[in-house]
Amino acid sequence: MHSFEQGFLSEPFDDIRNQVRRQYSDWRNLLLKVNSQCVEAQHSITIYPHDTRAILAAVLFARTLASTQAAVILIEHGLLSQARTILRASIETLFALGAIYRKPELTDELVQSHEADKRTVADRMLRWKSPELRAAVEKQITESELRAFLTSKARSINHFELARAAEMEEWYLTIYSLLSFPAHGAVSDLANHVVSGDEGLIESLKNEPELTGQASTWGYAIEIQLKAVQALAGIFANVRIDIEADRNALRVLSQKSEG
Repeated sequence: MHSFEQGFLSEPFDDIRNQVRRQYSDWRNLLLKVNSQCVEAQHSITIYPHDTRAILAAVLFARTLASTQAAVILIEHGLLSQARTILRASIETLFALGAIYRKPELTDELVQSHEADKRTVADRMLRWKSPELRAAVEKQITESELRAFLTSKARSINHFELARAAEMEEWYLTIYSLLSFPAHGAVSDLANHVVSGDEGLIESLKNEPELTGQASTWGYAIEIQLKAVQALAGIFANVRIDIEADRNALRVLSQKSEG
């Protein structure tokens, strides 16, 4: 029996991870199979210095893949809300990857949107009240340089626009929206951190691994990787993938879980 006097900083967690791996072995095996294809694809691509679309696609794919892998580490430690938050972040980079896969002409606009991001950051930094923070900023960038960023006319592209361009609007309305609850600390997700007793009264707070109800989160990670490697293959001609069997395996697992 584990003691969680230090919450998720308690040691060791090996038994928890092994229990999760046994309990969700089918999901994990499929995830590792898909992940293997993703890693192989990542190392097979050839990027030319002046191919902006290829460079951006490679970086977006690498970020998406690393985020899903980070989420799996959290899942195996029973940190489901935290894993879902990371998966939401991975979908944001997936939307951008899918957008330049489906609409290559968006590449330059997406790169230029970085100037819009700098404008937003500059606006917020100029409103900092703390003298210490302002002094620290001045060591790196002057106020006049920050104000110069405010003159940028670059357009910011939101995640919904990218999702639509990627032909993933349904993803935005479903998986992405569901994963927003833990990311934003919605009350419905906070309920996972309490133990309710009779008449719905809170008996205690829970800060221990969640070892049940993990199937959907494994499924999200697998779906994100499948979609990401499909987009990568659509941009890089030398990437060869065969993911239809994996898609079918995911459908079977999902149906079993729902049943």
